[in-house]
This record gives sequence, structure tokens and C-alpha cells, in this order.
Amino acid sequence: MAPESLWAHVRPHHAGCTTWHREHTCSCFVSICLAWLEPVACPWRLAALRTALASFSSPTSCCLHSHLNCLLTKLSGSRLQLVAAVGYLRSQGIIHRDIKDENIVIAEDFTIKLIDFGSAAYLEKGKLFYTFCGTIEYCAPEVLMGNPYRGPELEMWSLGVTLYTLIFEENPFCEVEETMEAVIRPPFLVSQELTSLVSGLLQPAPEQRTTLEELVIDPWVTQPVDPASYSWEEVCHTNKPVFSMRQQDIDAIVRVLKEKCLFTVQQVTEIVHRCPYVLREDPGELEYKFQYAYFRMGIQHPDLVKTELLQYSLTKIKQRHIYLERLGRYQTPDKKGQTQVSNPPVKHILRVSEAEFLARTACSSAEEFEVFKQLLAREEEEELEGGISDDETAGVGRDDEEDKEQP
Repeated sequence: MAPESLWAHVRPHHAGCTTWHREHTCSCFVSICLAWLEPVACPWRLAALRTALASFSSPTSCCLHSHLNCLLTKLSGSRLQLVAAVGYLRSQGIIHRDIKDENIVIAEDFTIKLIDFGSAAYLEKGKLFYTFCGTIEYCAPEVLMGNPYRGPELEMWSLGVTLYTLIFEENPFCEVEETMEAVIRPPFLVSQELTSLVSGLLQPAPEQRTTLEELVIDPWVTQPVDPASYSWEEVCHTNKPVFSMRQQDIDAIVRVLKEKCLFTVQQVTEIVHRCPYVLREDPGELEYKFQYAYFRMGIQHPDLVKTELLQYSLTKIKQRHIYLERLGRYQTPDKKGQTQVSNPPVKHILRVSEAEFLARTACSSAEEFEVFKQLLAREEEEELEGGISDDETAGVGRDDEEDKEQP
């Protein structure tokens, strides 16, 4: 890539695209959704996104396969482009200091561009940095501890967090404590090559962390991409449900998030970016899910966004929350936000497998949890039947009163 292309002007309102990496372990293609240039703060941005991808989402297009091959061919080098961008900056003695998915965009010609140099600084031999600049979720443990740092090792950690986020569609660490522990728990299996790469970049000891020189020749980064190996269904299966939605359905969900759930415009943007499938939910069920999390679990708006709670099913949320509640391991905060027990983080309740939830969070057995789920389902059925019976009784009473009033 020509160095000057890294600094090329990118017009606003351009939609992001998706690139794909073959993962041999799961025999599929892992979708990597690169961040949109500007956040989707309003519904019409989503419409603009669908319009920008229209040429790739119409199954009736006569140029479908040529478009697809062109897209994949140009995106196949995206990993190398990002590494090349960091390498070029390093050759110029510059450190970006805020590498993250939101600062990576795809231009009209499908070249990867690294943006937002507000935290960038010049590297000097022997010079150490003493203050952190950037995004805390992408900050390395040694910097969070207040230690001085040279710069390159922080950038490698940020690249590791970015890679993890793009692959698994969630941040590896939500709290500072988790970053300090540096224990990653991928939500699904990937190839050994990718696992080794992520582990090397997210190595808590900076002197043992993967360097840029090692990253450039890493086999997962340099693997070739053959467009003939992809099918249209494999490439577009993650985008189709959202991009085929009607604008009025999107508006209905955004309206619920803003007017019923009282999220700010920025929070709605983050929810749509982190959990795009909320757009497919029933507006009434989405509102009830928010009310349950907010009032019953005591989770505030910022934490609802950060923990991506709205992406989980209401059934899963209720089962695990009520189970912990009955075990005495979770308590709804009072008006001052205080509890008599230390509630476990939402990540340890929902963002883990059932086995890990039971072993680590609930400290219970699978048999006990299974019995509880059956009892809870029975309780909910009885409540539903009781509600219907009450409605029917009230209806009969109203009919009798109307009959008495008639002459």
C-alpha cells in the first residue's frame, strides 16, 4: 500500500463493510464487521447503510457473482493493510495510541484506513510515556497499573483487543479488573493459529507480547483468501436479517429504545453497533426485557449498553438471575444502589456457558439448575393461567352488570 493512501480523505456517511477469515476449526467463515465511519445515531443512517450495500444484497442482480468476487478480492488483504498501516507509522516514528475497531474504516476502493490521530505521538529513543491516551477498554495492564511505557507494546495489545472484538463481536475485557487478570474466554472455538495470535497479542507481560515484526509474518495474518472458496450465503448470512428489514420496523425499535427505555442517542448508537440483532426483536418484548433488567436486576443504562445485555434472550436472563436470587447470590439494589450481597458481574452471569455459569457463578450442579428451570416454567404457566382466569372473571362480571342495567 502506498504510504500516502493511509492519509487519504474519507468522505463522511460512507458505510462500513464486512471482511471474512476462513476458520478451519469450525469449517466456516468468521464474519468481521468493521466499524462504520460515523456512528448510527439516527435511523436514517441504517437506511444509508442498507443502500450502500444494495449492490451486494440483491439476489436477483445479474452482476452478483462479479460483485462478490470483486469485493472479496479487494478485502482479502485487509489484515495486511492494517498491519501495514501500523508498520508505516512505526517507520515514521509515530505511535497511534488509540487503535480500535471504531477507528478502522473501509474506503470506496476497499482499502483499509486507520483514522483519528488525536492521541498519536512521536516515538523517541529512550523516551517513555507516563500518561494513558485512548480508550480504556483497549489499554494494556501495565499502563493501567501506572507504569511508564515505551509505546509499541501498548499498540500490540490494542491490536489484540481489536482483533478479538472483530472476531468474537464482544470485548475480551469489560472491567479494569478483568484487563489486569488478562484471562480471555472466547465464546466459541477458532483455529489454533488464531488462538495463538490473539493470546500472543494479549500477553499480560509486555516483554513476552507479540511484536510488530512477528505479527507481519504470522501465518494467520498472511493466509491467502480465494474468492472461489466463498458462496454468497456464507458471506451474507449475518447481514441479511438486518439489511432486509423495513425502515418502519427499524424506526419502531429505535423509538422503543429512546422513548420507552430512555437511552440517549449515543447509547442507542452503541446498542445497534454492539447488538444489531435487537433490531429483529418485537418492540414490546424488548421493552419488557429492559424493564426486567433495569428494575428487577438493578442494572443502569450505561451498564446495559456495556454488557450488551439486550442481545440475550429474556428466558436466559430470567432463569439465571432468578436462580442466583433464590440461592442468595444476587439481590436487587435498593434506591441508593446498595445491596447486602456482592452481585456477580453480568458478564459472569450471561456471557459464559451454562457449565461455567454453574461452576463459577452459581456454585451449583447442572441437575439442580435443571430442576429449577422446570419449576420456574411451571410457575410462569400458573401465573399466566391465573391472569387469564382473572380477566375472564372480570369480563363475566361486567357482562352481568350490563344485563342488570338493561330494562
